[in-house]
Amino acid sequence: IVAGASFINTATATEGFSDIGANAVYNAGNTQGPARVGVFANSLTSRAESGAGYYGAMELSGNLNERVITIGNPNGRLYNGMHGNGNVDTNGTYDVSNWPPTDSNGAGYRGGNWSNGAASLRLSARNIAAQVSAGRGQNETGRGVRSAP
Repeated sequence: IVAGASFINTATATEGFSDIGANAVYNAGNTQGPARVGVFANSLTSRAESGAGYYGAMELSGNLNERVITIGNPNGRLYNGMHGNGNVDTNGTYDVSNWPPTDSNGAGYRGGNWSNGAASLRLSARNIAAQVSAGRGQNETGRGVRSAP
C-alpha cells in the first residue's frame, strides 16, 4: 500500500497523484478530501497497482468508508436480501420495505478513508462494521451492488 499524497489536476477527469507507485488514498496530509474513483488505474497498471479489489472494483480500501448492512446490530440482522429498485423518496432515502435503517443500527462501515492511517485500510477489518451513525459525512459513501441472477 503506497499513499497518494500529491494531487495533480484536482477535480478534473485526469485527476491523479504525482507520487510514484501510489495506489491508495489514505493518511492524506494535505489532501482535502477523496479522489475520483479509479484515480490510480490506467492502461499500464495491474490490479494491485491501480488499487483495485480482486474483481476489479476500485477504491475498496481508503478514499471513502462504505456503508454496509451489519450483522453486528439487531436491525441489520433483519435484512432479508431483498434487492433495491433504484428509486429514492423526496428525502433521498431508499423506498424498499424491510431494509435495515442506515441511520440507526442497521448499517456500519467497511474500508478506510482518506483521513485514516494505513492500519484502517483493510477491507476485511470489522472494527467499524457495526458503528452507528445518524448522519452523513465527508468520509463515507455507498456502493450499489447486487447478487448475480
